[in-house]
Amino acid sequence: MSELIQGILTLLRCAIKEEDGTVPQGFSLAEAEPLLAAQSLLPMAFHGVFRCGFSLKDPILQRWRLKYIRIAQHSEQQVKALHRLLDAFEENGIDHMPVKGSILKEMYPVPEMRMMGDADILIREEQYERVRAVMLQQGYEAGQEEPDVFVWKSPALYLELHKRLFGFPHNDMWRYFGSGWEKTASNEGFCHAMSVEDAYLYIFCHMTKHFRQYGVGARQIIDLYVYRNAHPEMNEELLEKALKRLHLYDFHRNILRLLQVWFEEEPWDPVSEQITQYVFSNGNWGSTENAMYAEVASHIQENGNTGAVKAVPFIDLLFPAKGAMQQRFAVLKKYPGLYPLFWPIRWINVLLKRRSRIVKKFSTLHGISREKAEAYYEMMQSAGLDFRYMKDDEK
Repeated sequence: MSELIQGILTLLRCAIKEEDGTVPQGFSLAEAEPLLAAQSLLPMAFHGVFRCGFSLKDPILQRWRLKYIRIAQHSEQQVKALHRLLDAFEENGIDHMPVKGSILKEMYPVPEMRMMGDADILIREEQYERVRAVMLQQGYEAGQEEPDVFVWKSPALYLELHKRLFGFPHNDMWRYFGSGWEKTASNEGFCHAMSVEDAYLYIFCHMTKHFRQYGVGARQIIDLYVYRNAHPEMNEELLEKALKRLHLYDFHRNILRLLQVWFEEEPWDPVSEQITQYVFSNGNWGSTENAMYAEVASHIQENGNTGAVKAVPFIDLLFPAKGAMQQRFAVLKKYPGLYPLFWPIRWINVLLKRRSRIVKKFSTLHGISREKAEAYYEMMQSAGLDFRYMKDDEK
């Protein structure tokens, strides 16, 4: 593993574990800075630099300090805004379940270590009119509604109100979690929570969803380590049973091994090196190119060859799977036979509302190759993942 990545991991380990350490001799803060920024890890690394003997007199750290102060201020605003909103939901009798970053921030040594692009809360869709009234009262502005989420924005907080925890094409996870309310284990008033095991599984599955479809950054891997340390009482037998049902046991075992390498300084192994390279080659949430290779990987698994590599994402764009269409057009759940008739409607919607995204996708198509597609598929296989989840016929 490169000195750059090893040095970054040392900073992050020392920050999370609040212990001293030493970075590799050739490690450079200047080289690390753009990668840490792309991964939203700078505030975490800022805590680590002082554990590793760096001086705040360094001009680079002076710049980091100013960025850290801004991030910490924004983090505090996020937390306050989130608590105000949860209080408002409680006062208005609205069921809600905070998930992901909304609960993870408090598990880090200091909340600002864990940057949060948005806050995620599961709500009951049938209560949405009451939710809408509260959101407007709290000064939020409605954003673009997505098949699985209602988006709301304020200067302090970008909010995703989830109708369900997973949707197409992640049928495997939807079958386990349902809407999410089926996994409620406790509540305080109208604020609900899953069991510690299911909450962990959701964080893991959400990371996995991005890992296998777009790519994922290091922060989502680190979340697992932080959560596990915060909840040593988790029942590992229950986790193992659920992971096997989800066909994610092997991948989870590889991720646990990766955490041992990153945080307990266990020796590197080929799979851990491969996953680390993939994670640090992504931004915080992957790339359009990875999404295309995921589509090709599904084709490889189903047909045993790469076929017309560039045609697969193009065909998927023009003729999306039934599950994707049913999420976009609810009427198709009741009348699935109308599915082909809605393709032209989707084409018009895409051209009107998502033209820039389509242009970017077609531009990315030029860089796709058979060799890269096969390497992507083999990397996912060695990590313990497959693409059976994309099949429409699994109920």
